[in-house]
Parts: sequence; C-alpha cells; structure tokens
Amino acid sequence: MAAATSKSDAGADPAADARTALADFAAAHPDDAFVQWMAATQGDAPARTRLQRLEPDNAAAWALSLTDTSIEPKQTLERMASGRRHSQHVKQAVDLWLAAVRKFPPPADLHLAGFVPTEPDSAKVAFSVDDRAAMAASVFAAMSAMGGSEPFAALMKNCVEKSPHCVTIGRTLSDRSDTLIGTRLGYALLSKQHAMAAADIASARRLDWWQEGMRSLSTSAEALAYLRDSIAHGEIEAMRLAMQRKGKLEPAADWQSPSEKQAVAKP
Repeated sequence: MAAATSKSDAGADPAADARTALADFAAAHPDDAFVQWMAATQGDAPARTRLQRLEPDNAAAWALSLTDTSIEPKQTLERMASGRRHSQHVKQAVDLWLAAVRKFPPPADLHLAGFVPTEPDSAKVAFSVDDRAAMAASVFAAMSAMGGSEPFAALMKNCVEKSPHCVTIGRTLSDRSDTLIGTRLGYALLSKQHAMAAADIASARRLDWWQEGMRSLSTSAEALAYLRDSIAHGEIEAMRLAMQRKGKLEPAADWQSPSEKQAVAKP
C-alpha cells in the first residue's frame, strides 16, 4: 500500500498525488478494510462507503461521515450508536510500518529524543534494529491513527444536548476503543452527557494516574519495555503494565486528577 502512494509522477501537489494513488489502490482492493480506512481518513468518500459496508459494527467507520455536510448528523449518530467497537486500525498500522522499517531499517544515528530518557543510562544502551524499527513504526502508526481522530470535534459538537445515542457512543469509546485518545474522548462525552457512573469516574481517574506516572519512567529499559508493550497490546495496556512494574497501579488516596483539581478551583 505504501508503495502505491509513491508511484504517482511528481506533480505540483505531491500530497494530492499521494491521495489519488491511495484512492486508486483502495478501489482496487475493495474488501480490505484497513486499506479502505487509510483512504477514507484522507477524504475518499467511496472508500468510506466501502469501509462502512465492511465494518458496520465499527463506530469509528461511521464517525467519518460526521464531517460530510450532505449527511444528516442524527443519522450518523444512530449508526455510531449501533457499533460495538471503535477501531482506528492502530494494530494494522503498526504491523504495516513495522514491516516497512524492518525492510528499510532506520539509520544507526536515529535521533531518540522523546522515545527514551536523556539520562546517562541511555547513552550506554546499544539499541537493536528491532528497537529502532519499533520507535519509527510507533511514530508513523500514531500519525495514521490521527486521521481517524478528525471527526471527534464534530462528535462533541453534535452531542451538546442530552441524547441516548451520544451516551451509547461515549460508552463504546470509553470501553472499546483501540486508542488512548478515543478512550479519553469517551469519558469526556459521558461527562458532557452527565452519564458518568462511579466505575467510569474511577477508571478515568486511574487513566489520568497512569498518564502522569509515565513521566516516572527514568531508564531506557523502562521506556523500551513500554514501547514494546504498546506495539503488542496497545497504549493503554502498555501504560497499565508499566505502572504495574513500577508498583503504581492504583492512584494514591490523596492524589487529585486534573479534572478534580479543576473542580476544586472553581468558585
């Protein structure tokens, strides 16, 4: 698929050329959901239609219609609410990019800022080809997933009023999203709909605790363990495992999440 986007002749707008090549590739592979996802998140309407046919249970597939002004938002929200999961195809993106960077390994002097701590320990570590491939793949996969996050603003805009569909969508995102941003949006949507149960509040608070705790990863070994877990199990499970290894799985009783601090600060 990546090769397909590089075959178009260089033109005045390389990005447009790449989108055209991707659309052509998607049309040639109509039953490959991941290919349709990649093309649909780049604005290819026919690919979006094929994706929704292939994955009628995926709320993320229907969410792509929220930015289409020719489609009634209420209809899209109903479709999203019927979904049983919210998948932005992160695992497929990771697998694709891992295969690519293993075939064309990153240079040995790849800049590692943002992946491992800049501690003396980091300078002593010899990173394997697989480590460097994982670092590069994680960046590209995250960029791929971001394309499916574009409808999030439209979702929040269309869920201003209390709505059973919006509550159901929030629950699907919070419980069955394959991205951290999707999960967090689910909790935000449930909060906006005044539908946060005690278990939701506890789960959201724990997620805040894990995210804050990630800053305590102080060695390259810890950071790489998180990266490998993220590729194998997803970013939320990787955070859970990292905090479990640090002995910080549950938030301290006197700890306040950002939302709790905000609530206290309000007059």
